[in-house]
Amino acid sequence: MRLLVSTSDKIQVITASAVTSILMRADYVDMSGSSVTPGRNNEAAVNSATTTDLVDPPASSTYRTVLGASIRNSHASSSNAITIQHTDGTNVVEEIKYTLLAGESMILTELGEWKIYDANGNLKMVLALPGASQADQEAGTSTVAFVTPGVQHFHQSACKCWVRCGLTANILASYNVTSLTDTGTGAVTITIATDFSSVNYCVVATIEFTSTTVAQSCTTDSFAAGSVLLRSVVEAGSAADPVTWSAAMFGDL
Repeated sequence: MRLLVSTSDKIQVITASAVTSILMRADYVDMSGSSVTPGRNNEAAVNSATTTDLVDPPASSTYRTVLGASIRNSHASSSNAITIQHTDGTNVVEEIKYTLLAGESMILTELGEWKIYDANGNLKMVLALPGASQADQEAGTSTVAFVTPGVQHFHQSACKCWVRCGLTANILASYNVTSLTDTGTGAVTITIATDFSSVNYCVVATIEFTSTTVAQSCTTDSFAAGSVLLRSVVEAGSAADPVTWSAAMFGDL
């Protein structure tokens, strides 16, 4: 439950996307002296990136107890980042942030827990902590925010992209890589899907040869935020094509 104790207190829902239909409602009880009055709010479907007052402030000399609430993403395929916040008219406190996938629901219970249900109505998780944002992941200092799959890769320790490819720059497996270009003997250019924020990132690369008796090395050059060139050399520095290339990259997106 949540308490609204002043004429400025209210609970708001921020929808980040304009492409989904968000359905929301809340149940509450007003107490004024010895008088107890139940109430509820069914919001019209929200189809924009906006802030919606889910529970309005109580009247003067009245305490409003929010018993529960539900927020559902009714879109067939698109997700929407939802933020729940409380304001007293001056200070705004962000309570929870979660990206609802298509068909998912957030339910506030009487115990004050936010529960997530998938599109089939199955309990997915209980949210007792705020969700980590991209900034939280990049800072890497919070010990109270939980990490969802959509922001995990923003942490500085996470691999931002990787690829394994064949001699003709054919992608065998990859993550966050758009394409490869065979730029000559012993050279391949990797084009990154989501670019790094600068050229100051790290590339860890290896090459595979069928012969184990030839000295081999892999170098990098032509660094750009969205691409990098790998070179393969053997023995006295001559360029040579390997059987496969493998590369992983770390840095800030």
